[in-house]
Amino acid sequence: MTTKIINLLFFIFTFFIGMAQEVVVDSVYTYEKIKKSTSFASLTLGGDLLTLGHSATLINGLKTQLPAQTMPRINVGGTHFWGHTDFYVTFPLGLSLGLGKAGVNGFNYTEGVETGAKFYPWAMKKGRLTPYIGISFQPMSFKYTLKGDEYKYEGSNYSKFITPIHAGLTYTSRNYIYNIGARWVKNTNFDYYQSPDTKVASSFSPLNFNISIFRFMDTDKSLASSRHWTN
Repeated sequence: MTTKIINLLFFIFTFFIGMAQEVVVDSVYTYEKIKKSTSFASLTLGGDLLTLGHSATLINGLKTQLPAQTMPRINVGGTHFWGHTDFYVTFPLGLSLGLGKAGVNGFNYTEGVETGAKFYPWAMKKGRLTPYIGISFQPMSFKYTLKGDEYKYEGSNYSKFITPIHAGLTYTSRNYIYNIGARWVKNTNFDYYQSPDTKVASSFSPLNFNISIFRFMDTDKSLASSRHWTN
């Protein structure tokens, strides 16, 4: 019994000695360590233009190409791991810019809120052009109504969850990040109900493109200022 108590006390003693040593190390944190710690992540805010390629459907038995759509969006994110990763959420503004199509009313091909990540094999640095790969998760929706259709509820709204794979280039300036990229989506074919009794083979584009510009901000950069820390 006594041996167990001694062992327990020894364990508690060594535990607190270890904690004390950590406190001593933290109290003499150098400027270089602070700078590395505070550069781990940066906030990004900006805008994005996503172009969704041509979709296709059957109208009166004929395969018909529907026009591409462009969506303006707002992006909120953050770079992490010293410029090797960008985690973000993109919010559409509710606008879909594109031409109409003869024979179709109310054409709508859009995507919802996008959550994703980009990965940089070479870290983003000011003045550097850096390639990236990425992945995202978001819903998409597709809808149109045939002209002259008397069905009072119009065409159905087809929606699904998609997981695009991204690839592109990022240029980092003093205060901004510029992106140009492409996305590929698998399984783009689906059946669309023009009415409760009529469904037709349809598809959306597997390849889409986007451009964006973000302002990045290191919100805790002042902690690494030489005015606050010395070697």
